[in-house]
Amino acid sequence: MTMIWQLANIVSVLEKICGFKALIKSKELIKGKMGTAFALFLVMNICALPISVLQQKFAGFGIVERICFGISSLVLWTLIILFGLVVHTVFYLVCKSYHHESIDKSSLGDHLDEYLGEYVALKDESIQLEHLNV
Repeated sequence: MTMIWQLANIVSVLEKICGFKALIKSKELIKGKMGTAFALFLVMNICALPISVLQQKFAGFGIVERICFGISSLVLWTLIILFGLVVHTVFYLVCKSYHHESIDKSSLGDHLDEYLGEYVALKDESIQLEHLNV
């Protein structure tokens, strides 16, 4: 169920589908690749396990050690999450390829460009008005 949910997140970003339709689409995509999905889930959780174990061991240390460990674990968690997003995106593309669905790269690029948008500079008047309203 977790892999279906995570793949639905990728589907909602890469396609113009969201909500329950994305969940249904991700469930259809995982069919035939359930073993691979389970292996990815297992590997990602095994990668996160040492951080959780170390958190319990650092509970009795001083404040400086806990702050240093907190910063390092924040960096590690960020890297694990970013790596997981890349892995899930590749898994999405593998599933689409497995089901012989076309991957239109130009359409995908145009769709992802919508997230960037154009930069619109704020005017001084709008900034001053916001401060007055607060």
